[in-house]
Amino acid sequence: IAAFERGMRVKPNALDRYASGDFGALTTEQKSSLELFLRSGCVQCHWGPRLTDDAFHVLRFPTGRQDHQADRGREDGLVKLAAAEFLASSKWSDAPAAAKPFIVDEPLMLGAFKTPTLRGLPTSAPYGHGGTLQTLFEVAQHYGQRGLEHADPSALGTTEQWVPKFDTTVQHDLPAFLEVLTGEVELP
Repeated sequence: IAAFERGMRVKPNALDRYASGDFGALTTEQKSSLELFLRSGCVQCHWGPRLTDDAFHVLRFPTGRQDHQADRGREDGLVKLAAAEFLASSKWSDAPAAAKPFIVDEPLMLGAFKTPTLRGLPTSAPYGHGGTLQTLFEVAQHYGQRGLEHADPSALGTTEQWVPKFDTTVQHDLPAFLEVLTGEVELP
């Protein structure tokens, strides 16, 4: 499966063409929206060719669970991984002495989810790890407000301090750029 996935490529979208020097690939509105994306801090987590840092962050998205309990995020997964018998330091490892200690910082991982790629974003609704946001405008609103309030029980964890809060103008204008981030796959 991994070999097949490595062979998959995404067709260039308007952003790729713009970055390659085709300055007509984006409209004036999309260029302004791209500038907002960069200046408002979105690029801190959504950068590089895949538009992700592949890291885990707490942004307090509403839960998508049917029982309406808040999603615990990466915390539960790390605790299970730390207890797994196939860690590098286990008896099953070929080099247990070379293994680094596996540390689980549970408070920082409570409510943390992996930054998704933005490639293919316009056709991947609903959004958020719980699938509760229906439009790119709702996503921009959520980020612009730094996630749900900490008193809201449908999310856990503390929003990271560096996450910017941006005004309603940015929230309204940001989707123009997000809509160009298509991700049509080219099969090998």
